[in-house]
Amino acid sequence: MPELRLYNTLSQQLEPLTDERVGIYVCGVTPYDTTHLGHAFTYTSFDVLIRYLRFLGREVIYVRNVTDIDDDILLRARSREMDWKELGDRECAKFLADMEHLNNVPPEVEPRATEHIPEIIRIIEGLLAKAFAYERDGHVYFEVKKDADFGCLCRLSYVAQLELANERGNFPADPLKRDPLDFVLWQAKKDHEPSWPSPWGEGRPGWHIECSAMSMKYLGESFAVHVARQHGIPRRPATHLPARRHSAIPARPPLPRALEPRPPRAGRGAHAGAQAHADAQRSQ
Repeated sequence: MPELRLYNTLSQQLEPLTDERVGIYVCGVTPYDTTHLGHAFTYTSFDVLIRYLRFLGREVIYVRNVTDIDDDILLRARSREMDWKELGDRECAKFLADMEHLNNVPPEVEPRATEHIPEIIRIIEGLLAKAFAYERDGHVYFEVKKDADFGCLCRLSYVAQLELANERGNFPADPLKRDPLDFVLWQAKKDHEPSWPSPWGEGRPGWHIECSAMSMKYLGESFAVHVARQHGIPRRPATHLPARRHSAIPARPPLPRALEPRPPRAGRGAHAGAQAHADAQRSQ
């Protein structure tokens, strides 16, 4: 059989993927609008990878999430004067129909963030217990300065990361933050927004911690490929990051081979897409 090599985002090299059992986590849609060509490009590209791995005889476990609670959904639902869940369900149904029309293979699991609140809370509690996060007025933030390797994937300086995060919706002047680049793990309830109970009061999860909970639940602490997107364009898959990079416990196994940062979102850090998995490991 021919050797399959994937680009390692951390080492910036092509490296062989030899796993017989390949876990693949593809960052799914935030269903607030109609599917576009960027979505088609992303999911069709990795449909090819999944089919080829199966052709090679590998066992593939394909997980594709749905970010069904997010600022974009709430803002769009409010502007259209409709229920946020109704909007999300409608746009998600359209997305699934589009994937079927493209003949993309469906995932084994398609988890929704709102169905994994207990798992998200457990991870955040672990981060707080190990002092990688802090709580203020019902909000919980990840403290980036506690992570000496923060930014190792994006290879940007602190100043460059902050500038990029600010361009993409970060609120550096948030008076509750210890550092302008800290990003939210749990945000306190706002008027007229959905919320869930937590040890810190009613609220909802931050964007990146959602994928930590869902990927680890269905693929475990270590899996092969994490597909991320930037403006609808799939980022290159990569190979394992060192275990120490992701855990306060040195004996942890390696994490995904495709940790490529997703674009920062409002209130999040520039490196937070990949950081979500680091957060999860530190909580264990």
